[in-house]
Order: sequence, then C-alpha cells, then structure tokens
Amino acid sequence: MSDCAPVKAEVHADRSETAAYCEKMCHELASMASNSQLNFLAYMLSMAEEEARQERKRYELAPAKGVGVSEPA
Repeated sequence: MSDCAPVKAEVHADRSETAAYCEKMCHELASMASNSQLNFLAYMLSMAEEEARQERKRYELAPAKGVGVSEPA
C-alpha cells in the first residue's frame, strides 16, 4: 500500500452487526471503484457486499444465538 494510515475497524457485538457493517463498507467501496472506472474491483466488491448481505440475513433469521446456524469449519 502507499502512504495510507491503517484504519481500526469498529468492534461489533455479533455476527449480524459485523456482516451489516461489511455490507455497508463494501457498498461504499464498490461505488468509489465504479466512479473511478475500476470495473473489476467494483464487481468484486459488489460480490462481497452480496455475500455480507446474505450472511447478515442468515444470522438475523436464526431463532437464537448459535441455534440453527452452523459454525464455519
């Protein structure tokens, strides 16, 4: 990277909040990339946004924390 200062990520209480935050950040970054005609990067960020959206919905719909949601291996 160039001379960018490291950014400390916000701390979120649960996976749903973390996924929502990632979804928002990916959306903003995809828009920036698209506006700069970085088409492939914009596409990849859009895919990450969609993945975060699906994960957020998956954890929001879980009946209770950890119930009905399998942990990644």
